[in-house]
Amino acid sequence: MNPLEFIGGPDPLVVLEWVKSLEAIFDYLKFTDRDKVSCDVFILVKAAHIWWEAAKVTVNIRELKWNKFKELFYAKYFLREVKAKKEGCVFVPFIAENDKDKGEHFLRGLKPEIRRDVHMSKVVTYQDIVERALLAEHDEQEIEKER
Repeated sequence: MNPLEFIGGPDPLVVLEWVKSLEAIFDYLKFTDRDKVSCDVFILVKAAHIWWEAAKVTVNIRELKWNKFKELFYAKYFLREVKAKKEGCVFVPFIAENDKDKGEHFLRGLKPEIRRDVHMSKVVTYQDIVERALLAEHDEQEIEKER
């Protein structure tokens, strides 16, 4: 079943897994960006197909890169606030292009106590933020065990 057929909107993680499985197939078949977009558009159904009919008038389809298509797709199906709160860093590569934006988005998705610890460490790069967040989470788990 196509995850875009769910009533009430698709679950973001199901759709993400669906896209990842498509990408695995695309990589195996050595699809170009144009092939990936064409294939994905071909299998869109119902509301997703209607969305694409409207969205395609805003882009140059011949030059549309796969990552840009995914960015448009995710922008339609996943509100930034939902992504930030529910999935943390899962969607960062799809909604943020530079290191600073990735870091800020990632931070918004963290638990407040972990976010506080990361803020206090004055990290600069996205990778540093992720590493500090993992360390802070580990520390929080240790604190919980002690309690």
